[in-house]
Amino acid sequence: MTGSLAPSLAGGSIGQEAGRSSAAKVDRPMRRCIVSGAIRPRSLLVRFVLSADGTIAVDVEGRLPGRGLWVAARREAVDQALARRLFAKAARRPAQAGRDLGEQAERLLARRCIDWLDRARRADQAAAGIEAARAWLAEGRADFVLTGAEVTADARRELGDLVDEMALIDSLSAEELGAAFGHGQVLVVAVSAGR
Repeated sequence: MTGSLAPSLAGGSIGQEAGRSSAAKVDRPMRRCIVSGAIRPRSLLVRFVLSADGTIAVDVEGRLPGRGLWVAARREAVDQALARRLFAKAARRPAQAGRDLGEQAERLLARRCIDWLDRARRADQAAAGIEAARAWLAEGRADFVLTGAEVTADARRELGDLVDEMALIDSLSAEELGAAFGHGQVLVVAVSAGR
């Protein structure tokens, strides 16, 4: 994955943060990013926790005990939090993290996204392939479209014309998208909103 760690994955239902279904937003838990200081919905941030021994751990499921330290779901933000020692500052005590914390967060978020797509596929809320995506877009069934990072600029432009104001997300590779569908590679996935 490049840039963004992953599409919105923490909490909420499919399509809640992207696409047309985001118009009716209800009260959502908000958290402050320790890097930017911006207050944003939890679903746009990644939670980290400080263990008793002072080690920073990624907590994408939000289940680890302890005070959450929230960072925007962008690799640069995690790297900046490490470089500026913002985890220790926010926790007000010594904190140590491996240099691969950003990579670890990416892997965990990618795995969560693949699992999420697999559930959407089984619930008939996701379709793989450009033709299936076009059909879902024509029927008004798709709320957002995922493209593999390998999709060409021309194909991305064509899809951008089809999706209008919908989100076009390219955080995963074609291989990662394919894992959710039991294929080697999938370049385009259309997703409809729902649980």
